[in-house]
Amino acid sequence: MKVYYVHSGFQQIYAYLDQAIVHSLNELGLSKQTNAYNEVDLLNDCLIDPPDLILTLLGSNLSTHTIETLNRKRIPMAVWLTEDPYYIDHTVKQIFQFDYVFTIDSAAKKVYEDAGHSNVYFLPLGTDPSVYYPTNKISNNQYDLMLIGYPYLNRVRLIQKILASLKVSCLVVGKNWSKYLTENKHLSLTILDQWISPIKVNQLLQSASIHLNPHRPTQLKQNKNRLKINSNSMNNRTFDLACAQQFQLIEHKDDLSDHFTLNKEIVSYHTTNALLQKISYYLQHGQERMEIAKNARKRVLTDHTIQCRLKQMITLVMQPQRKSLNNEA
Repeated sequence: MKVYYVHSGFQQIYAYLDQAIVHSLNELGLSKQTNAYNEVDLLNDCLIDPPDLILTLLGSNLSTHTIETLNRKRIPMAVWLTEDPYYIDHTVKQIFQFDYVFTIDSAAKKVYEDAGHSNVYFLPLGTDPSVYYPTNKISNNQYDLMLIGYPYLNRVRLIQKILASLKVSCLVVGKNWSKYLTENKHLSLTILDQWISPIKVNQLLQSASIHLNPHRPTQLKQNKNRLKINSNSMNNRTFDLACAQQFQLIEHKDDLSDHFTLNKEIVSYHTTNALLQKISYYLQHGQERMEIAKNARKRVLTDHTIQCRLKQMITLVMQPQRKSLNNEA
C-alpha cells in the first residue's frame, strides 16, 4: 500500500507530528509522496497517479472542493482527529468527508459511530523515539516536579495546591503561566513562560524527578463540545514522557490500563489528595521511580510509537478492502 500524506497545515507541535509521520511512513516503505500543502499539487499528484490512501491530521486544511474532487475519483481518504473530543461539534460534521476516521479518544469514537459513520477507529497518537529518549546529561535532578503544557485552570490550581501543601521545587513550562503564577509569591516555583520544541523538551525532561500530567479539561469555553463529551483517553504527553524514560504521575483515564500496566509501567491518581500522597512517596523512592520509568519506555517502544500506530492504521484500512474482495469472489 502507498500512502500520500497531506501535512496538517499547523505549526509548532503539529509540524513535528507531520515530520514524524512522514519519517515513519518512509521507514515502513508506505510513503508514496507528501504534500506540505498545496492544493494544486495535491490534486495533480493524486489524479495523475492515484495513491492507495490519502492521510491527513485534523483535515481542516483541506477545502471542500479538494475533498469532493478526490472523492469523485474514488481515492480513499483517512483523517486522524488528534484534538478529540474538544472540538467535536465541528468534527462530527466533518467526518463524512472521509472514508476512514481515526480518533485519539474512545469517547469520541462512540459519538462518530452513533452519528452514522461506518469506519471509525480508536487510534491514539504515538511518540517519536528519535525525539524522546533518556539522556545522561544531568545526573542530579534540579527540580522535584515538572509540568509542561498550557496553564488551564485545573493545572494552575493543582500547582497552587501542591506548593501550598508540600515543600517541593517545581518547574512549569508553557506560554502564559506567568499570567496566573509568580515566582515572587512561590519561591520554590520556576516558570519558563514560552513554547519550546519537542527536541528541547526532551533535554529539559531530564532535570525533574517527577512529571505531572493532568489533562486538559473537557469543559472549557473555548472548546466546541456542546455535548459535554468527557475524554476517556490519555494525551500524547503520556507516551512522550514514557518514551523519554521519565516517571510521571498522570491523571487517571479509563483507557489508561489498556495501554500501560498500572503501578508497574505508569502511576495514576484520581484526586488531588491522592496525588499529594504519591508525590511524597515517590520522591522518597527513587529506585522505584526509575524502574517504573524503564518499564514504561520498554512498553512504548514495543506498542506506542508513531510507527506502531501507522501499522495499526494500515491493517484497519485493509480489512474492509479484503472483505470487499472476498464478497466479489
